[in-house]
Amino acid sequence: MKSSKKGFTLVELLVVIAIIGILISMLLPAVQQVREAARRTQCMNNMRQIALGSLNYESANMHFPSAGLTQDAYAASATSPWGGDSRSPFGRENLSWCYQVWPFCEQNTRAAIRQSQGIWALRAWPDPIPFFACPSRGSGRFNTNTGNGETYFASDYAGFVADWEYLEDRGIHMTDGSGQGFEFSPNRAPKPGEAQFIWVGIIAKAGHVNFSNPTGNLAYEYTRFPFIGFGQLSDGSSNTFMYGEKACWSGSYDTLSPQGWDAWWESQGSIQPSGWPTMRSTAFVFHNAGGFTPDGLGPAGGAWIDSNTGHRMDIGFGSAHPGTVNFVLGDGSTHAVDMDTPVDVIYQAGHRSDGSIFNIYEY
Repeated sequence: MKSSKKGFTLVELLVVIAIIGILISMLLPAVQQVREAARRTQCMNNMRQIALGSLNYESANMHFPSAGLTQDAYAASATSPWGGDSRSPFGRENLSWCYQVWPFCEQNTRAAIRQSQGIWALRAWPDPIPFFACPSRGSGRFNTNTGNGETYFASDYAGFVADWEYLEDRGIHMTDGSGQGFEFSPNRAPKPGEAQFIWVGIIAKAGHVNFSNPTGNLAYEYTRFPFIGFGQLSDGSSNTFMYGEKACWSGSYDTLSPQGWDAWWESQGSIQPSGWPTMRSTAFVFHNAGGFTPDGLGPAGGAWIDSNTGHRMDIGFGSAHPGTVNFVLGDGSTHAVDMDTPVDVIYQAGHRSDGSIFNIYEY
């Protein structure tokens, strides 16, 4: 008698498995695109929350949060007027804009660490703030100093500061032989023209503290920079970037370095004032032999290398989102901008009063 049992042959089974595999391979990219679209939207929402906190800060103080004071001054020495104080001793906030907006973003408990334990405890507080981290890069950025074991939380977002290399290429000399357009050392006076040419964004340096006692009459010399409010945004708040996503090579999402600053220009995290950890510029690559070479926003992940020294120049804006980088304007609106936006446009959009007309919808 013939058997009534029926089933697949091995060939038929393999064909079915192959078809299922093809269907899955066609479906996965679509799923990944949907997930990335959701992450990009969440990233834009993060920036909107930070911008709203900054606008609330402006309403309460009649000016926007500042970039802080001298970059290295708060950590200059334990005996300096900084000394890990629980408050700024200079009448203006010495820490970064990130710290300044915390109380306006429901982060009062974190900000209060400074009052109870001082700056040192706050600086090395490793817990991330979810909406200061782009979800496409994970839950938070960290930089660990292997020399002392301190771990710093790094924000994925930054204010705009003009890049001295960009200005040099356009005939504005800002370096005075020391390599930066802004003075980060607490033992030198601010650079001539620093407030006028470098700190041109909505978020600008509040002042500079020089501990080298240049006059011989004081323990320090303090130079105040102008506060920035809506009155200083002559280009209009809807035509000027407030914050953008920071460039970062994917290999440096979490960094370990003996000095604590080697990778990703993160130094001591999101509270460090007036420097690359909380500020970014036009993406610009400097080649000692070939002069200044302008670039766009660069590839996703944002990688710029000095061909002469091999050092990374991740001082610009960039993102992990395919083809776009998010910005939030001074009016609180968020936008995804093409990754290939020219460097001149980024400068014009970041400058609060250069007189240029910028239409973000063109990019």
